[in-house]
Amino acid sequence: MSFSTKITLASVLALSTLTASCGMMESRQQSRAETRVSESEARAMLQQRGYTQVGDLDREGYMYEGNAVRNGQPVQVRIDSRTGTITEQR
Repeated sequence: MSFSTKITLASVLALSTLTASCGMMESRQQSRAETRVSESEARAMLQQRGYTQVGDLDREGYMYEGNAVRNGQPVQVRIDSRTGTITEQR
């Protein structure tokens, strides 16, 4: 096999590997985007967990932030739209 044939084969192999990697990355990004919690889902999650008077939820990046009441106390809540994890501050 000539040197130029080896170089051509190596280039084709490298290009196909790169193309496959890009396809997998795109698939992962689509998968992550599809699993994000919507604002209405985040609101429903808060209500299911005992939060009332849920105010507007603002989204910054992948986090929703807003105000609600829990056990009669006002709290600030944060909901991770990727996981649905709720954190609160009094």
